[in-house]
Amino acid sequence: PLPAGRGGGDSSSAPRRAAASAKQYMGSIENSPPSCLGGAGGGINISLEEILKLYEQSWIDDWYESDKQKQEYKKKGREILKEFYQKHKDNWPNAAYLEKGFNIKLRGTRKHENTKTQKHENTKTQKHENTKTQKHENIGTTAVGGEVYTVRGVIDRIDEEDGKLKIVDYKTGSPKDKLTFNEKEQLLIYQMAVSEIFRQEISSLAFYYLNNNSEVEFLGTDEELDKTKDKILNIIKDIKKGEFPAKPSQLCKFCDFYSICEFRKS
Repeated sequence: PLPAGRGGGDSSSAPRRAAASAKQYMGSIENSPPSCLGGAGGGINISLEEILKLYEQSWIDDWYESDKQKQEYKKKGREILKEFYQKHKDNWPNAAYLEKGFNIKLRGTRKHENTKTQKHENTKTQKHENTKTQKHENIGTTAVGGEVYTVRGVIDRIDEEDGKLKIVDYKTGSPKDKLTFNEKEQLLIYQMAVSEIFRQEISSLAFYYLNNNSEVEFLGTDEELDKTKDKILNIIKDIKKGEFPAKPSQLCKFCDFYSICEFRKS
């Protein structure tokens, strides 16, 4: 997700929101009843003009640096939609879910907990408990601090293809030939969530790049999913310890505290 800018939003995310809103609508057309489509047997019957009308209705008229910038983004959004329409008009995505929210539970292991209380309990357990089952629990099946954590999110689109699910996330950046683990992370979390919620096979994960209507697809491995879970639990551990080290980067300019942060010049 793009960072929220000062003043309640980020102008660079505006075309993404507007274009994605219209694209999600197009993706859902195939799932609409025939009466909504005007075509026999549920066939799609929608014009580009109708799509652009929806785009106008979805447009958010805020968070721009100038009227010129706003008009440029709006024009770019129309171009994106026209290209999308031409590419998919004969074969619309079978979007089963749009903006699908999720809540999943993560159970941590003792290696993610560093509080004094937990350390004391670990020592006490290791000293007095000798059965194989209890020893196994000490290794890593016990929740962090006795708690189970909830991870929440919203998935742009989930398509159903031949009984399998494809998870889609819209992006405004340029597509890359090879994704790093950090770049995959968002969709890996979505893969964890969809696997838990639907218990249905996932065919692929896809970043859909709005600027050129291209997709980059992959599927997370067991190793990548375990690494993602481990990273989330380590972040939770740092939050509980109150550790929030500054990490200056180009994203700092979007921070609400940029003007008073001592790291802004780093």
